[in-house]
Amino acid sequence: MFRTLICAILLVTVATSSVAGIGVNLYGLSYHPDRDETSTYGYNETNWGLGLQYDLVVGDRSRLYLQGGGLSDSLENLNLHGGISYRHQAWGPLWAGASLFITGTKSDYDGEPVAGALPFLAFVTKPVELSWTYLPDASGRRGTGGILMYATVFPAGRTESDRGTRGYDDRTRRGFEFGLSPEAGLMDFRGVSFVYRQVDPQWGGHRFGAEFGGRFLDSERSGGTRENEADDASSDVTLFWDRLTYHGTSRSVRLMTGGGVFMGHSLDSSYSRAIDSEDYLSESWGERISWSAGLRGSLGMEWRVLEDLVLTANSHLSVGYRRTRAVNTYASDSIQEGRQVSTTYDVSIVSSGASLGVVLYYD
Repeated sequence: MFRTLICAILLVTVATSSVAGIGVNLYGLSYHPDRDETSTYGYNETNWGLGLQYDLVVGDRSRLYLQGGGLSDSLENLNLHGGISYRHQAWGPLWAGASLFITGTKSDYDGEPVAGALPFLAFVTKPVELSWTYLPDASGRRGTGGILMYATVFPAGRTESDRGTRGYDDRTRRGFEFGLSPEAGLMDFRGVSFVYRQVDPQWGGHRFGAEFGGRFLDSERSGGTRENEADDASSDVTLFWDRLTYHGTSRSVRLMTGGGVFMGHSLDSSYSRAIDSEDYLSESWGERISWSAGLRGSLGMEWRVLEDLVLTANSHLSVGYRRTRAVNTYASDSIQEGRQVSTTYDVSIVSSGASLGVVLYYD
């Protein structure tokens, strides 16, 4: 299958070699900071593979693009991944950004697709780009994760920086909206949203965005010389599109409503280990992966502070179909390893919430 994927990407690359803005990712190397862990599990750090990028919106100091591909992961299984990435020029050739992605590999979660958000750095030159992406270990069982390094080349050149900045009429505004859920705050890195909007200031337009929330490993240890440990992690990613409508005639403060669709993903994992008074070790870990899709409605207000700066307050409700797969594994010195697997389906309120945000228009 790996060879088939590589051949398919090569064929697409050749077929689109005359199209500007299509890049080819050349995967090859990774590094795991915990060298003892790398030696214990025999991690692979030669991660051969190929991928593609396609520009959506390109500015002088920003870039929004799709990318996907396949590579040999740390346990030498095929990893398939795809998603949307945004980056901004930090200083000179150094750019920083984040990717929202869906990935699947037999190495984790029995091959069940999962989603997440990844930070990355890129060193950009005209002929080639070099990128470094941090890959966390979300399961809580092995710890530190690793850093993937890859190069990107553009056979037909790059997209001109004015692509995606022209509206369908002179009144159209394009911009990015950044939001934060006030109920959770920054400490847990929850309720962060990144939204691209294209609107007519008189009546409305549409929004396409992603919301990310999560709680990273919370470790609790006790027991003196005997170690008792409990770790938990969770992450939620939602992609949505909605049609935005303005209400009222004021240019400074207006009510806005939206209706559209969404696709969501959540991942919860837990791990615990304990040593009793007789030095018997017991371990357990659980994984719960959910996928959902359905309808989404929103209600909010916006306040235009400057011509290109708008403050927003939004609330939303999502109703849809959800599939959840749970896997619980346990083992100890006295019994063999056991597993329990269950899958459930339901139609319900998938998510609801509120956020405060800021919109920056660039044209």
